[in-house]
Amino acid sequence: MNYRVTAAASMAGVIRTPRVEQRAELRVYASDTGEDFDPESLTSLLGIIPSKVMRRGDVLRSGRVRDVTVWWWETPERVEWDSEALVLEVLDAFEPVAEQLAEAVRRWGLTLVIGLVTSMYGVIQADSDNEIGLDVATPALAFSAETLRRLGRLGASIDVDLYVIAPE
Repeated sequence: MNYRVTAAASMAGVIRTPRVEQRAELRVYASDTGEDFDPESLTSLLGIIPSKVMRRGDVLRSGRVRDVTVWWWETPERVEWDSEALVLEVLDAFEPVAEQLAEAVRRWGLTLVIGLVTSMYGVIQADSDNEIGLDVATPALAFSAETLRRLGRLGASIDVDLYVIAPE
C-alpha cells in the first residue's frame, strides 16, 4: 500500500524506490515496581546473548540519564513488508526459554516487550499532471490470532514504532 503526500520539492538526489525496512526486538527491563537487575544474570539464565545492554545511570546522547536497565535482543534491520514475520522470529527465539523468562519476571519484577521498528522510505516523483509528490510505502501491519496468543503466553506486550523517512 502506498500513500501520496503532495509537496513541492526538487527531484535531484532523491531515493528512487520506496521501501520498508524493519527489525523486531525483545526488550526486558525492570517494571515500575521492580528493582534494578543484573543483565549478565539474565543472559546466563536464558543462554541467549543480547544485542545490547543499557544500564540505569548511563548518560544518553541527549544528556539525559537512563532511568532503567534494558536487556535488548533484536533481529537485523532489513527490507521486509510483512511485520508479523519479524515478530514470529522473536517468538521462535524466545519461546524455548519461556519458563526462564517467566522466572526472571517473577524474580526481578521485569517487563517483556516485543518491539517492531518500521522505517518507511519515500520517493519524490511527478504524477501524470506533473504535480510533485511524496510516495511512501507502508508495510502489512497485521497479526494473526495465533501470533497474539503466542505473545500472551510469553507474557509480552507489543510496541510498534513507525518512522517516515523523507527523501533528502
